[in-house]
Amino acid sequence: MVILIVLVVAILQYVLLRKFSHIRYIQNLVTALVLCLYIHVFPTFLTDVLTDGKEIKCGLPTMGIYLGFWMFGGATAITIYLVQIVKVQSGN
Repeated sequence: MVILIVLVVAILQYVLLRKFSHIRYIQNLVTALVLCLYIHVFPTFLTDVLTDGKEIKCGLPTMGIYLGFWMFGGATAITIYLVQIVKVQSGN
């Protein structure tokens, strides 16, 4: 669910920033920010929420959460970035 929410927010950011921003390379900054969130912030936050602050004695659930965010979140962020680059180059 978090990945879908960030996906929608990232798409809106790309569309709005492309129309209203005059900063060069703003798409690179947004992609870097979203990737940092997927790699560092969201997995830690979700792990803390799911465990209620208790210590996890098995690393498998934590590893699954981290890998899920890294693979699916990172893939969606990079895919959105590449689609926006192609749209800008094609002039749409």
